[in-house]
Amino acid sequence: MLSLFIILVSCGSIAVECHDCGIRYALNRYEPAISFGGKTLRSEFPWHVALYRKYHTDESPDYICGGSILHPKVILTAAHCIYNETYSAIENATFSVIAGKYYVSWKRKDPGEQRFEVLKIKFPETYVGFTNRYAEDIALLELNAPINITSAIMPVCIDWNSKYLVEQLSTIGTIVGWGLTENNTVSDELLMANLEYIDFIKCRDRISEGFSFFITSDKFCAGVDNGTAVEHGDSGGGLTFPRNTTNNKEQYYLYGIVSVKDVSRNNIAAFTDIRKHLPWLNKTLLSITEPWLFEKSCPPFSPNSFSLEQCNLNGTSVDCNSGAKLGTKARLHCKSSYYTGSPFKLYTEAECSAGLKWLPLPESCLDCGKRYRFNRIQPLVKFKQRTVSEYPWHVALYDKGKRLDDLSAICGGTIIHPKAVITAAHCVYLDKLQNETKYLVAAGKYRINSKEQELGEQWFQVKKIYTTDTYKGQILHYKDDIAILELNATIKLSDYIMPVCMDWGGKLDLYKNPLVLGTAPGWGFTEDEKLSLELRTSKLTYADVSHCLTMVPGGFRRYFQEDKFCSIAREGSIPDKGDSGGSLTFPYYNKETREELNYLYGIVSVKPRDSDDIIAFTNVTYHLKWIKTVLLNIINNSGS
Repeated sequence: MLSLFIILVSCGSIAVECHDCGIRYALNRYEPAISFGGKTLRSEFPWHVALYRKYHTDESPDYICGGSILHPKVILTAAHCIYNETYSAIENATFSVIAGKYYVSWKRKDPGEQRFEVLKIKFPETYVGFTNRYAEDIALLELNAPINITSAIMPVCIDWNSKYLVEQLSTIGTIVGWGLTENNTVSDELLMANLEYIDFIKCRDRISEGFSFFITSDKFCAGVDNGTAVEHGDSGGGLTFPRNTTNNKEQYYLYGIVSVKDVSRNNIAAFTDIRKHLPWLNKTLLSITEPWLFEKSCPPFSPNSFSLEQCNLNGTSVDCNSGAKLGTKARLHCKSSYYTGSPFKLYTEAECSAGLKWLPLPESCLDCGKRYRFNRIQPLVKFKQRTVSEYPWHVALYDKGKRLDDLSAICGGTIIHPKAVITAAHCVYLDKLQNETKYLVAAGKYRINSKEQELGEQWFQVKKIYTTDTYKGQILHYKDDIAILELNATIKLSDYIMPVCMDWGGKLDLYKNPLVLGTAPGWGFTEDEKLSLELRTSKLTYADVSHCLTMVPGGFRRYFQEDKFCSIAREGSIPDKGDSGGSLTFPYYNKETREELNYLYGIVSVKPRDSDDIIAFTNVTYHLKWIKTVLLNIINNSGS
């Protein structure tokens, strides 16, 4: 049985800025070693508490687990400490907590200890103990009264903002508890042990095959080879790691909760990883804590690219400009010259959360559609205007051919998201959709020659190609001539490389104004019937399809499908062979920022062979719903 391989390690204030957190009480600290663990003195680990249970009113409570002070009214422990496996529910018992405890005996009172009844218990709905391998082994205990915070009793620190997630944890963490000693008896005094952090992958390699079944994705391991280990009675306790603050004060952050251990290897135990449960912790804390317990507020926003739209607390509008109380919800949106990169989040919401931080942190709003004018070259060549980094959303699409050094530029494209480029379907579809491995995308290019490296250019492999199910190329007269290319990596955005603006609401209709010039950049054929080596542009205006039908040969009229609109060339220039997939953008003047933003409305599709005036563009507005669906898939896959 799998149960032979594990034992549960048990016997039967939020770190808010207005309170100190995670400071070991060093006045009387000493660390003489005993054979399996180090002895502690009173209050050395002021966040650690003892959890007791009793079934009948006429009996003394029994010690069962440890826990950590997360908030003056909330204790963090392991779910299995309070869970009945037989009935798949909270144990039908009375639970008590003692803070400031050194001697574990309920009957022996320690100086300065504080006793509380557990009022409510919260644990993840998906926790089912052994049945699900003790995944999500985490619980919060709401106390019947707030703890009086002192230097001897205080919360542990929690990395609410995930500031340290990208760093490697300290080599050694500290665990304390009243678990079984080397004599197989419950320790009467609080003991400590220093354990080495072992990540998820390495842990599975070092433990028995049966126990690896219980190393779920929300666990990590810790242990040492000198015999020191967590044992029965240590469950629910916190594994903490020290961090030095700016004022050189060492503070301890909680990263793990003692969960299960390997019987066959006494020195390794599995810990519930706090980092995997921050969203649940934050949400649950807000449901059981009272804002009045906090003496400070979340800081006011200092927005750059986003604007504060409104704030409310419990349904009542409040002012966030001077700070906000816990639980205040703020609604923000990107300023009109920026966007989130997602058509599904025209605004973002943040909440004044545990640790007095706005969570989730307001996402960065992206620049979009801004022509980079610093290096712009104005002189006209015949038919097309020369540019340098002026259209930072425009990219080049290359076919690898048979050799990597034999790249052929085939089309243009447009950045609509740091991982997505939009182009024409016929660029990647011959008689059928081509394999994505054939194609590379280059952003930040001015000269089309792939061998001419340019400052700041970025290259990407096409990871996946998306086209509509109804696109059949010339058979259906290039209806739905639109494709989205998912890239294998994220574009690094800058003044030289940025997304085009998207009219996700489809309300601006800028392209329908015949007096406004649109711009189509590309490396297509010039007047010399050769591909341009440098990026050039054509100027066009929108024209009603009925008007264009009178200006094109009869055989071409069938290509004006319902998802097309027509444009007429101005200033003697028009996209040609090699410009396919490129953008037609129209400018919008933002009065608030006094900036010109360029919005994507058309994708170069088809034109009459001998016409220098008329061209059909795939209408981006027509396909917005499909574009949103594809982008959602890409965003979810990449986690961006």
